[in-house]
Amino acid sequence: MTNIQQKLARTYEEDGYSATLTFWAENQDEINALSEKERTALKNMMSRYCRINGDEKNAAIVLAEKENPQSKESIAFFFDFARIYHCGKNVEKDETKSKTLCRMIFEQGDSDDLYRLGLMYKSGDGVSQDYAKAAECFQKVAVAGNKIAQFLLAEMYMRGLGVEKSRAEAEKWYTSANEEKDRYSAGLSHMTIPDGIEVIEESAFEGFDDLRSVVIPESVKRIGDRAFKGCRNLESVKFSDDSIVLGFEAFEDCPLNEETKELINKTNYVFIKGNGDIKDFYIGRFPVTQDLYEEVMGTNPSHFKGARRPVESVSWYDAVYFCNKLSEKFGYTPVYEVDGKTDVSRWGYEPNRNVRLYGNITQNTDADGFRLPTNDEWKYAARGGRNYIFAGSDDLAEVGWYRGNSRGTTHPVGKKKPNDYGLYDMSGNVNEWLVDSYNYYCGGSWFSYWDASNVGFTGRYAAGMRSDDIVFRVVRNATEK
Repeated sequence: MTNIQQKLARTYEEDGYSATLTFWAENQDEINALSEKERTALKNMMSRYCRINGDEKNAAIVLAEKENPQSKESIAFFFDFARIYHCGKNVEKDETKSKTLCRMIFEQGDSDDLYRLGLMYKSGDGVSQDYAKAAECFQKVAVAGNKIAQFLLAEMYMRGLGVEKSRAEAEKWYTSANEEKDRYSAGLSHMTIPDGIEVIEESAFEGFDDLRSVVIPESVKRIGDRAFKGCRNLESVKFSDDSIVLGFEAFEDCPLNEETKELINKTNYVFIKGNGDIKDFYIGRFPVTQDLYEEVMGTNPSHFKGARRPVESVSWYDAVYFCNKLSEKFGYTPVYEVDGKTDVSRWGYEPNRNVRLYGNITQNTDADGFRLPTNDEWKYAARGGRNYIFAGSDDLAEVGWYRGNSRGTTHPVGKKKPNDYGLYDMSGNVNEWLVDSYNYYCGGSWFSYWDASNVGFTGRYAAGMRSDDIVFRVVRNATEK
């Protein structure tokens, strides 16, 4: 008996079948290095374990051998024509032929081909979307040791896409995909996401109580809604790309440490590349929410209460006061000065009560702290590099809350589609104060008709006015890029 056979037997006897599947997936390099005779003996051994546990699917995968594998050129041909027949490009659309070619890829392709086919089935790109077939492809590739396929398969089990929803199966495949093993913990306590994953899907790890730390590679561009919500022991999250898009409640109810909170706070601000007249800047992904405002100011003046709703009923003066307080909280140089003083405690102003902030209000344009956007900055960011009527769409209902769909109230931020820069609620929900001349605003609100939510619209309020349809969004000079 070879050394790896002994390890396989010991894993099965001591840790059970699930751990044996994980062992098989994780040791493919060593398995493939065996002689043909040794590999065949090991496959027979593993297939017996599968059948003992009623797992005929994995038994067939383990034993699968391609006696006459197709050449890469043939498989590439199958991919091309499966897509052509599905889309009807230059030929009459023929879904039957497309499905036949996909079946040939599944039966005759190698692991790379099956992984690519799985991605096509999952996204519906070039074939009819079929989560069950995607899961079947990923299953074969995952058993062969592909960590990205293991991760994607885990997400599908977590969400019940193409497979029966199973937290246990999800955790098993997450454990296999994990780049960082914790030999002292039976649960999934430390997770390093495989490099190559681009999106962590919504609710991917929701409620994983054993999870304590996560390392996210640069390949990940978006973390979905509620991806880690309710991970009650998750303290540390590490990633290096602060342009990553965080979904709604991605880390809700997680006891994150201060370092992680500061890192995640950065992701709440989107880097906007200027165009010559407009310098590079960061802008809030969402308008300021009630939970953030209350954390900084110690009070919540909003009429429509809700932690993740915008903090309306704030004046322009309240907004600049908040900006300096937020700058101090994160160690940035405050932007706004009143009679030369940046310390808000010396302004003689009580936010959410006083009607006017007296004194000469100026701003330090070189400071790295938080401030209100200019009219030009706001509109540039709202357009998102596109020419839509509204921020992210020509259909206001797709991106914003307005008189026609709001039911007379504000709504939690991030519930509508973002624009192409990943910014939410820039059309509708609440108007947003601008820095220009103390009394300009943009965006439209829950109370507005559709025309006020047009990205080209600018309105005016008195700077001391407080209304339940106006809020603000903060920006910072991009001194770090």
